[in-house]
Amino acid sequence: MTDATVRIGCEHGPTRDGHPLARAEKQIFDAHDRRAAKGQRVVADGAVCPACWSAPESARVVFVLKEVNHDGSAGLDDLREFLRTAEGLGPKGRMGATWNTVARWMELFEAERAGHPAPAVDALEQIRVTPATVRSGRLPALNRLCVVNLNKGGGGATANAVRLTLAASRDATLLSAQLALYRDARLYVCGGGDVAEIVAGLDLLGPLLPLSAWREVGVSIGKRKARARWTTTAWGVPVIAAPHPAARKSTRELRDLMVACLAAIEPALGPSAGAPRGDHRR
Repeated sequence: MTDATVRIGCEHGPTRDGHPLARAEKQIFDAHDRRAAKGQRVVADGAVCPACWSAPESARVVFVLKEVNHDGSAGLDDLREFLRTAEGLGPKGRMGATWNTVARWMELFEAERAGHPAPAVDALEQIRVTPATVRSGRLPALNRLCVVNLNKGGGGATANAVRLTLAASRDATLLSAQLALYRDARLYVCGGGDVAEIVAGLDLLGPLLPLSAWREVGVSIGKRKARARWTTTAWGVPVIAAPHPAARKSTRELRDLMVACLAAIEPALGPSAGAPRGDHRR
């Protein structure tokens, strides 16, 4: 893990590693690293910039995803560093469709937090996570990301369900401890129903209802339908089971579904940080 300077566009503190949340994350990954010493790969994750994520005006969202899709030979050992610097990728390298969707959802969450209308589809489609946009600092929302992968060893383009469940079960204590660091979150977003099932089944966010009992949210775009589910933690924070960010869905589907989710969970989210909210107009 490096002591890299926080990316351009981050206005909170000169480095990430001196922040109390960063030090707490390091303790978690020191335990993971003892496994790595036995030859098992570990990719660190968490808050890209802990000060940005913890700031009062932050949307404070935690994304719970499956695993990094990255060839281990490329040397990726810290997802946070990858999202800060696109480390290991050349100028024509690809960050993956997952991060486009996550960055666009972050724009929706931050608009909600500020009391602003949801960005329109065409504005969201301008957001593209590439090595160039990361390194230029043109995507400051990336600094406010917090991502927790269930399988710290990483995998391929398609996650193996059995491997994912086994990895999360093996690391359940460490995953619970890591997620507990972000108890100030306003929202948890599980990237896929299978992720939500594992989170609920292993009590990674404390006791949750079975996924089938979570409340359903859906939108229709023509003949296509997109659905999500949501519940709350024991301390009242919403948890959304969203489609996987790389799901084969249009920007409009993913945008409108998340807008509908925000409307459904609004009482649990509490007041926004800004003025009275405008319409989430399309």
